[in-house]
Amino acid sequence: MLALLIYNSLIYNGGIVYAQYNAYPGYDQKYDPLIGGIQIEITQAMPWGGPRDSKGFCSLAFPVTFIEDGYRKKGFITAGHCISTLYGGDYVDHPRKGPWWDWSNYIGRGIRSTWPKHYYNFQQDLDAALIRIEGSRDISAFIFENGDLFYGYDKSDFNKKVGIIEITSPQKRMENITIVYKSGRTTGLTYGLIEKIDDSVGYWDFPEFPVIIKPVIRISKCPEIKNG
Repeated sequence: MLALLIYNSLIYNGGIVYAQYNAYPGYDQKYDPLIGGIQIEITQAMPWGGPRDSKGFCSLAFPVTFIEDGYRKKGFITAGHCISTLYGGDYVDHPRKGPWWDWSNYIGRGIRSTWPKHYYNFQQDLDAALIRIEGSRDISAFIFENGDLFYGYDKSDFNKKVGIIEITSPQKRMENITIVYKSGRTTGLTYGLIEKIDDSVGYWDFPEFPVIIKPVIRISKCPEIKNG
């Protein structure tokens, strides 16, 4: 299976899919090395170093390496709406944070985010954030999936993960002919037909300060494929 990575937000039937409390089976297990699609819990950093308060659950997207302070470091991309960079950046645990004294699931901090901030940035062209992976945790160029899809000759994806073998940018020619797959902790493996590459979506949490994300990719969610 080809893992198609697109650097824009995805819209399913008019709304961005947000994380919910319950995870799709398998995505909330502990994985080492870290791979795409699996569950992470975000906790807010405090200026005084107080208790870590949970902000909710999201998914890892895909691994990257980046340069910081002249050194190459390991990272992971996630959704920008999951991460705040205040006070050194949100803490990230996989698959969830432990008690206040237990940091064994801690994997790093969110250090960059493009999610629009109310009051001073009302439009953004990306919904993505960078997590700096810390400690001894390693990363791998795979994406986890636990679905009923089958690939070629009715053979199942027996190891429940697919390799990232290509990175591509969205093109207008993909509209209404290209099907893409998405894997995440809330919905599992889903897929859909690209309907529009350069769509937009608005959020009106505060009516006087609307937030517009553009461009986004609109995808029509396809029915689930069953074996046989």
